[in-house]
Amino acid sequence: MRRIIMAFLLCLLLLSCSSDSRQASQIDVSEEERPDMVLNKAVYTLATASMDPITITAGRITIDDKNHKAILEDVSFVQQSQQMTGRADHIEVQTKSHDATLDGNISIVKESDGFSLEAQHVEWKNDSESITTGSEEEVTVSMDRKSSVRAVGFRGDLKTSTYEFARITEGSIGL
Repeated sequence: MRRIIMAFLLCLLLLSCSSDSRQASQIDVSEEERPDMVLNKAVYTLATASMDPITITAGRITIDDKNHKAILEDVSFVQQSQQMTGRADHIEVQTKSHDATLDGNISIVKESDGFSLEAQHVEWKNDSESITTGSEEEVTVSMDRKSSVRAVGFRGDLKTSTYEFARITEGSIGL
C-alpha cells in the first residue's frame, strides 16, 4: 500500500511539472543571440577581490558571457559596507569591468554620505566609482541632508563625495 501511495504521489508530482512547450530549436533566436543564463525572480550576491559584496534582487537577470554582458530587469540592490541602496527598471552591466548603464525610475541612496539621486538614465564607471548622466539628462540630488537640487549634466565621484552639475535648474546648496 505504501508503494502505491508513493508511486501515486510521484506521478502527481511529475504531471504537475510544466515546461515551455517550445523546444530550443523552435525559438526564433540564433545561437549567437541566445543568452548563457536567464534567472527569474533572482537574488544574486556579487563580490570580487576589489569590490565589497553587493546583493542584487531582480525580476529577471540575463547573462551573456560571450559579450561580457548582463541585463537586469526590475532591480534593487544593497551594498551594506557602503550603506548604499538603489533601484532601477533596467540595468546593463559589462561583466568584465562592472561598468553599468541604469535606465528608468532610478534611485540611489548612500546613507553614510547623506547622498541620494533620482534620475531616468545614469552611467556607472566602476574603476573610478563615478556616476554621470547625459549632458541634458535631468537628475535630482540631495547631499549632506542640507542640499537638494534638480539639475542636468550631473557627475558624481563617490570616492571623494564630489558632485558637479552642468546646470542647476532649481534647488539650494547648503554650506
